[in-house]
Amino acid sequence: MRDRLAAVKELTPIDHSLGWGEEPKLQSPEAAALVRQAGAAERKGLLALAGIAKALGATPPDLSARQNLQQDGGGKSVPATAPRIETVDLKLVGVQAVTRVDQDFTEDMRALWRKLAARLDGIAHQSEPRRQIGHWHWVDATTRVYVMGVQVDTLEGFQWDYDYGLGAWAPGEVTFAMFRERNGEEGSVVRHAYDTLADMGYDHDPRFMGEFEVWPLDSIGPEGRTPEGEYHEVWIPVVRSAG
Repeated sequence: MRDRLAAVKELTPIDHSLGWGEEPKLQSPEAAALVRQAGAAERKGLLALAGIAKALGATPPDLSARQNLQQDGGGKSVPATAPRIETVDLKLVGVQAVTRVDQDFTEDMRALWRKLAARLDGIAHQSEPRRQIGHWHWVDATTRVYVMGVQVDTLEGFQWDYDYGLGAWAPGEVTFAMFRERNGEEGSVVRHAYDTLADMGYDHDPRFMGEFEVWPLDSIGPEGRTPEGEYHEVWIPVVRSAG
């Protein structure tokens, strides 16, 4: 297990030194699974040590406090927040682009937002509350397809625009674990999210290669900028663990 934990150090999902617009360097779903397994093993080891300490008459560590804390971007311990679990009949209308995460993709995202914003008024049946939803679809270690759209209640009457690149995506009913994340700290949730989900008895839904980012549509300003200090959500598609 010590070797496994050493390997996890090389697969840490989030580098908190990353700036805005830089993608966490988690390389694969297998790496995420390894991180979850190591975290679970670490918790079991701590519980065993607490039992030994108690048997020897020593004061065991306060594991409940440890388990209810996570590290924020500055390395400070903050209370972990359990996600909401909701099932959504997801339908999106929007645009998409291929981008690379081994280089600055800020302008790619701003260009994609401008493209979506130019067609927002023509997208019918937008859901309330109005939301912009983005999805990072993994292609390989450095390449993603980013889908940026608005949630709609129905695709009735929708006409896709081949030349412009406006399309629809309707994966249907998806169960999500919904985490809050501070604007400007994109990626900070992922470090603890999968451990939290494992503890709750959930796994990542294998139909999807990545997470969803969700912003209140009316909070997005020019060039796709979002208000500092406010929050958006990270939606992780989940299924019940087989075990």
